[in-house]
Amino acid sequence: MPIYIKRLADDGTNARPVVREIRKTRTTAVIDGDNALGHLVGVRAMQVAIDKTSDGNCVFVAVRNSNHFGAAAYYAEMAAQREMIGLVFTIGAINHMAPWGGAEAVLGNNPFAIAFPTPGDFPIVLDMACSVAARGKIIVAAKEGKPIHGDWANGPDRLPTTSAAEALKGFVIRVGGPKGYALTLTIGLLSTMLSGAFFGRDVGDLYEETTEPHNSGHLFGVLPVAAFDEPASYAARVQKAINDIRSVEKAPGVEKIFLPGERESLAKMVQLS
Repeated sequence: MPIYIKRLADDGTNARPVVREIRKTRTTAVIDGDNALGHLVGVRAMQVAIDKTSDGNCVFVAVRNSNHFGAAAYYAEMAAQREMIGLVFTIGAINHMAPWGGAEAVLGNNPFAIAFPTPGDFPIVLDMACSVAARGKIIVAAKEGKPIHGDWANGPDRLPTTSAAEALKGFVIRVGGPKGYALTLTIGLLSTMLSGAFFGRDVGDLYEETTEPHNSGHLFGVLPVAAFDEPASYAARVQKAINDIRSVEKAPGVEKIFLPGERESLAKMVQLS
């Protein structure tokens, strides 16, 4: 929240934007966010995608001139709540990852989310960045003077570090080695190439360049279940998949097998109660 407020105060983010569609077909759209808060742009763009499914369409909406939009899962879940599979991709808000074999940060950790509607009380949701740990966790550790795990980041010497302060001067470590590099690259391309948002060296620093527009890019997709099969049949298959996961033999000390997104959903329920 503090960095969003600072960017608004420094005119790096537009407080009175006009978010608009600049290109559209029956099943696609490109939205210009007018440098608005990414949360506003994200909700608008996903709603456009959902609305375009009214004739049973699968839809993708690309976005440019947006900003950091928080948790990608929120927008994917918007679709899941309407019996649609939601897909969300976004460019990172700062370059802090080097390509495989490189020693210069020209990539973000480029998060993505996919949400599946289920017959239960919560959707199955994957929401992840392409680094072992989010940079936000490193920032918090640095402020609190706490160490970080040795596999989270490299320092400026390009060696793994447990110092949060040194980590902020270096690079976050990719999840899965070269696979993480390939994943963050492709998600970055999906998030920017269709709309003209910034990529690579053009990407600014959310925390340092607070007076400049960020031109963040996103891509939102929706797959309506009813376009592929009867919702009841889909629900039965998903429930069987859930039952298969739940019924596996548990490792020592494990009481319950959680589904992706389940613990976050339970935490929300506790907060609401």
